[in-house]
Amino acid sequence: MRVYLIKVTSQENVNRVIARQNFIHDDIYNFETEIQVHDLVFLYFGGDSAQVSWPIGLRGIGKIVRGPYDQGYNANNPRYFKVEIEPVYVLNNSIPPEETKVHPEFSRLIYDVPYVGAKHFPNQAIQRTENVSAILAVLEIFCEQAPQVDRDLIWRFGDPLTIEEKMEGLFAMWMCKATYANGERYQKSTIERYTRALREYISDPLFAGLGVKNVFTVAVKSEMTVLNSRIRAVTGFGEFNDSHNNGDLSAALNQYIKFLGDTILGSAQQSGQKAFIIDGTLITSFNEDAGLQLSGELFQRFVGALMAKRFVLLTGLSGSGKTKLAEAFATWICKDARHYRIVPVGADWTSREPLLGYPNALKSGEYIKPDNGVLDLLIEAAKEENESIPFFLILDEMNLSHVERYFADFLSAMESGGDIFIRAEGDEWNGFQVPARIKVPKNLFIIGTVNVDETTYMFSPKVLDRANVIEFRITEDEMALFLQKPVRPDLEKIAGKGACMAEDFVKLSTRAYDDGGVGDEVRNSLKLFFTELKEVGAEFGFRSAFEIFRFAGVLRHLSPVVFADDVIDAAVMQKLLPKLHGSRNKLEDVLKKLAGLCLKNQTDLVVMMKEPRLSDYRSDNRVRFPLSFEKIRRMHFRLIKDGFVSFAEA
Repeated sequence: MRVYLIKVTSQENVNRVIARQNFIHDDIYNFETEIQVHDLVFLYFGGDSAQVSWPIGLRGIGKIVRGPYDQGYNANNPRYFKVEIEPVYVLNNSIPPEETKVHPEFSRLIYDVPYVGAKHFPNQAIQRTENVSAILAVLEIFCEQAPQVDRDLIWRFGDPLTIEEKMEGLFAMWMCKATYANGERYQKSTIERYTRALREYISDPLFAGLGVKNVFTVAVKSEMTVLNSRIRAVTGFGEFNDSHNNGDLSAALNQYIKFLGDTILGSAQQSGQKAFIIDGTLITSFNEDAGLQLSGELFQRFVGALMAKRFVLLTGLSGSGKTKLAEAFATWICKDARHYRIVPVGADWTSREPLLGYPNALKSGEYIKPDNGVLDLLIEAAKEENESIPFFLILDEMNLSHVERYFADFLSAMESGGDIFIRAEGDEWNGFQVPARIKVPKNLFIIGTVNVDETTYMFSPKVLDRANVIEFRITEDEMALFLQKPVRPDLEKIAGKGACMAEDFVKLSTRAYDDGGVGDEVRNSLKLFFTELKEVGAEFGFRSAFEIFRFAGVLRHLSPVVFADDVIDAAVMQKLLPKLHGSRNKLEDVLKKLAGLCLKNQTDLVVMMKEPRLSDYRSDNRVRFPLSFEKIRRMHFRLIKDGFVSFAEA
């Protein structure tokens, strides 16, 4: 994890931060080869409190959107360069210095600037910390002051964290706050000794029989109590303590157990209930334990799309992991394999019967249910006692038949909230388990996979308008990584591991959301895209606009550090572009205009459309919406080459 801190000391930049406007930070010479776009920055209002008009202290969190750039602009100091920063979260008032002293590492960043940064321009220096506990400690304080920021920010901030890093950070934060609350002067050495003891000491050969090398891997109080007893039972523990800083391990163990008992985290884990959180540990489990090849960004969009609208289409390269992702998520979050069905769609599906069955015309009162179990899944999910349990229907190769022919009842019921009629009413059905009508329950999530070849059919705008469409591609780097160790996915290793989050997942999927604080940016971008799409009859309606705003709220809840441009990029890719298809005469001009909307400066369009195509524009500072721009460029290339193009590709 890499997080920076800057001191904002000019009136102009202070005003821009408060107004949530991008600003330029200059006169920097350190970290020029390490700073990257999207790196996160604590924004600290500095200066002499007796001479400045703004309150000193931590005011916000931002991200670097451009830079390092313009190195050598200062002839007297040719090493100096600039960065452009976008304020993302800005507090109404600064958190004063005495409150941010809660962690010594953060205190060092604020008060020791000249020793690490530009010595003669201390107020223009940029600092960096990779100390997880420092970051989490300050984020906790920040979240207390910012009701609009989800408190889960402390779990999702920056690069993926391991459970050991999270627990170490939260433990250190707990110790800091406890010490500070008691009015004692905080001593940096105490936390450093205790965290080091829990992190490193039991890796000593003396404790080899425990099978644990880092205490922070244990996050449940009852389990920690058992481990504590086992550690103390090791022969030589007393002598070991005496030789390691006067019993630091013994004292640290006592404090860690108290921490697990005092925190919500400890009690929540003991009860078996957890909040639904996407973090680095989860992604690592899917990739390393189950043998998948998932990026955190793709997984986050997939889950966010499911929660925003319970109907998701996965399209793209055959064999790229579409069905495996759907199956893996269902396997992970369901405590019972009966809660999900993977159903291969047949080319002969011309009615709803393969999904819902049919009444036996030869025998009154008898209903023939489909062998694939879809109707049983629907009935089970609709039971009142199961309303907090997620159920999944995965339709594999959904476009092998015309979707509207077999899926129309579902499409209509999902939108209207009305019933699907199963059979006629009548006394002859008394005691029969198949109801006359049923709703599509709110805890049923439908995922369809899509391949494109000569045996499949195009989706109609009616279907695409009702779903989020997520495209799967494989980059050269991803393939190279896979080829180093080709493995077949083993989903048994993650089966049921997310069941403790299932209830919260359903709850989050059915609650209302605001625009996630990015409404203005989304609104302005949608207007521009609507205008261009209208030229070819592919504009979106009220439903799509509403669902994009809901998706924005969901994505920002899952990760408050997902920025406005990332949300818009995903929405354009999933909701607007999928309906595009047509000839060169129809689409060539509009694709160029849409590509221009994906750039920060449309004057770069002509040059960029002539450049060799890239598979990843995320590091290109000229591109505002990298996912969408790359897709539009790919569509434009195929359009020129073949004379026709659609969003879906083989």
